[in-house]
Amino acid sequence: MNAKVFVFFLILVAVVVGVAFVTLFDDRTPEQVDGVPDTEQTTTSETPVRRPPTTVPDRVEPRGPGGEARPTRETAETAKVDFDPTGSLVITGKVTDLRTGEPIAEAEVVMVYPDGEEIDSTDSGADGTYRLVVDEGIPSKVRFRCWADEYAISAGEEMAVSRSVREMSVDFALRPWYRIEGQVVSALDGTPIEGVDVEVRSLSPLFEDEWDDAETNEAGFYVIEDIEDLPREGIDVWVESVDHAPMVKRNLTLPEGSDVLRVDFRLWETLTLRGVVVSAATREPIEDAEIAAASPDPEFLDDGEEELSDEDGSFEMELDSIPFEQIFVLVSAEEHGAVRIANVPPPDRNGVIDLGTIALPPGTVLTGYVVDAKTGAPVRGGDITIYAVGAPDGDAGDYADSELIESDGRFEIELEYAPPGTCEVVVEADDHFPLTTTIDIPAGIARHEIRLQVEPVVRLRGVVRRKVDGTPVAGARVRLLTSDESEDSLVGRAAADGTFVLDLPAGEASRFGVVVEYIDRRFPFGKLPDPRPGAIDLFQDFEVDLPPMRKPGR
Repeated sequence: MNAKVFVFFLILVAVVVGVAFVTLFDDRTPEQVDGVPDTEQTTTSETPVRRPPTTVPDRVEPRGPGGEARPTRETAETAKVDFDPTGSLVITGKVTDLRTGEPIAEAEVVMVYPDGEEIDSTDSGADGTYRLVVDEGIPSKVRFRCWADEYAISAGEEMAVSRSVREMSVDFALRPWYRIEGQVVSALDGTPIEGVDVEVRSLSPLFEDEWDDAETNEAGFYVIEDIEDLPREGIDVWVESVDHAPMVKRNLTLPEGSDVLRVDFRLWETLTLRGVVVSAATREPIEDAEIAAASPDPEFLDDGEEELSDEDGSFEMELDSIPFEQIFVLVSAEEHGAVRIANVPPPDRNGVIDLGTIALPPGTVLTGYVVDAKTGAPVRGGDITIYAVGAPDGDAGDYADSELIESDGRFEIELEYAPPGTCEVVVEADDHFPLTTTIDIPAGIARHEIRLQVEPVVRLRGVVRRKVDGTPVAGARVRLLTSDESEDSLVGRAAADGTFVLDLPAGEASRFGVVVEYIDRRFPFGKLPDPRPGAIDLFQDFEVDLPPMRKPGR
């Protein structure tokens, strides 16, 4: 073999050995280039073999079939309305007659808070169109109502406002004003009742201050005409007579295509509530059990009735001041759990409401502790109150069990008025934001323990002054608005020296926008700053562009 052939042979062997070496020890897949794992799927007909990379690649955003980016779970859960009370909100629309389609001129369109309080208003033009511009502070949620002469008022749906939603189109198709008529007679013999007061109203926050009334004549008839300040749906009609128990017919709607609603009533001179109270454990009668009957209707909050059971557990009480519709009946006794009767049977022909046998379960002791939501430390001092759900006039403390919170955050309540099932809990702990929530108390147990978290409170303190001369603005309202749909706005009023104090949850001040309101003027101030960690006071003054105060004699 000559030298040239020998050298060529050695080169060929080296190449073959090198290729074999790389194939044996290189674990890269065909899709890897320069040691970087390729995260995109190939489009070949063969399924590529993939091996776990030796390093964790950057997270790749999930994509849809067309390559569009999809929001991750984290992004979807943290997305919230980008709320800011500053800037302008423009609402346009048209007001027309629902039946003819013709435009309605001089209709009043009002923008309100969800609780019905007015923000701003305007009138429609000759062509029925209107334009409402609010540039002095806006809430995260608004509602609208519209009214015109000889038309019934109409309410729009609640709408959300954000940075990106600053123009809205809201149209109204109004129906004519309407009439309610009917007759009131005795439930015993059908004779007409003269002099009965009849009132129509709506419990909606948008119309709670509006009502119309009439009185029955000698034939028991009444007519309420030209009703325009109440909507045509969701209305209540109630009657009240000196010699008869009141009665309410609720959530009524005018018939389609009609402007007349007929509502008749049959009244009892008195209603009698009857029953027997026994122990669920022994079936023995319970003496001195308390039977409380009341109405959740705002018109009758102060007219409840109470009675104690006799030795044989029986009771009989007259109801002459509250209607039986949606009546609230709570039966309770010492060392027993309470029973709430949600749906009472209708009265018989004699006006008797028979509740039958009411078995009270064994009593339950509710225990637990209240802690600070930020630190987990026990809350020292305050009150915890457990209400029966649906209890009327709960703010007065009726139909409720209450106890102090001990220094170690513990509490223990022997439940007497709060029955098993869903109950409402109100915690008013020292230096913490009030908490209202619901809990489920199991039936048939002696003790039940819960854990409650309350937010530490920050007190927003400051002064509202006039920018022109620094004088205080007495009576100005400082309203805190938030995009949290589960929370109402917080409002504080300035004293004579312009000072105000307003409690809000600690650590979350920056989610509140501020609007200062004075008479018909509104001044936005953007978001609040978050307080320093551990601080319990946040100081913020507000200067508003109002003219100087008039001096006496000028």
